[in-house]
Amino acid sequence: MFTREYPARFPTIAEANSLPWPEFVDRLTVLSTVPLPGDLTAVLSAKSLTWSDRDVNVYLGAFGRRVRYFLDLSAEEFECTFGWHLRLARMISDQLGEPVYITHGFNPDDSMPGLHSVREKFHTHIHIPQRWPCAPIVPGELSRYELLELVEPFSRAFFDRAVFYRARNPGDWRLEHHSGFIRLIGPATEIGWLYGLLDDLYRTCADAESALADIRTESCTGHRRYVPRPRPERLASIAAFMDRHSPWLSAESRCLLEYLAHRLLEATPRAAPESADCRARGQTWLAKGPCGAFNFVVDGASPWVRFDFAPRVLTTSGAIKILADRPTLVSKGRGAATAAERARMCEFQRLVVTAARRAHQVTGDSALRP
Repeated sequence: MFTREYPARFPTIAEANSLPWPEFVDRLTVLSTVPLPGDLTAVLSAKSLTWSDRDVNVYLGAFGRRVRYFLDLSAEEFECTFGWHLRLARMISDQLGEPVYITHGFNPDDSMPGLHSVREKFHTHIHIPQRWPCAPIVPGELSRYELLELVEPFSRAFFDRAVFYRARNPGDWRLEHHSGFIRLIGPATEIGWLYGLLDDLYRTCADAESALADIRTESCTGHRRYVPRPRPERLASIAAFMDRHSPWLSAESRCLLEYLAHRLLEATPRAAPESADCRARGQTWLAKGPCGAFNFVVDGASPWVRFDFAPRVLTTSGAIKILADRPTLVSKGRGAATAAERARMCEFQRLVVTAARRAHQVTGDSALRP
């Protein structure tokens, strides 16, 4: 998918990651601000480089507080924040007759090139997947990095754990395992249950991560990758992890973890610290800390909400697999937007701002029902 470049002001990536919240907001092309419960504020912003021809960013922050991704929120804040997102998305979907996507990508501790570069500021995309201009993928023409965007074998282990969590914490969500991601379908009134699930998944992931690597990081790559434990120690640690978690690990997940433990290498530098080129085995880095993306997909014609969760362990991107109705590589900024494209974006921005204000005025579970 090829997206255009739109006229909008945005700070440099270094500024976005370092500026305090008020100064960061001053550098945005602000469309509207909405106060959320507690000390949080949602800032709706235009961007020059987008994921779609209908795409608005929402930045979430507070004065004197570090808010990078969803686990920096409390369970109540998560439910309020995404409840507001779902209300406004349903209003837009009702008006346009199309599904509306709410996408949140995160990698707060990982500066690997090609990931979300603005990792210090919590943000979501409210967007509708673009249908044109697009071109079919030719696998033989893809780089190793692009190929790795389309896979994530370790999503199977996340799925196994999610099934186990649901058995112990009943919720009205149907679980499906797809290629590289997990899909849940359920009622918008139970989004608080998803916070507990995601928190559990990443606590378990951290346990597996500590079995493979110690707390030391290297300095050669420019991105402070974790240093693997020595192979004998690593194999013993992952065996102990699998024993602790045997009630939920499938045979497939056990094989994946054993494979990783046997073949894990120390990270080696790429051609340059900012390079996404990973041709050598040691240049294919594992994720560091919580990484991935999730979507809420709201269709005004359905009473249910779809939740797609794409973890990132081996893959170079989580969002690529879920930000549209099929895996989609995005090539941003392919030429300046035409007058018609700018008008289409402006109309979508107007709809989002209007819906955001209306959604803020409606509260309670009834507001989440169609």
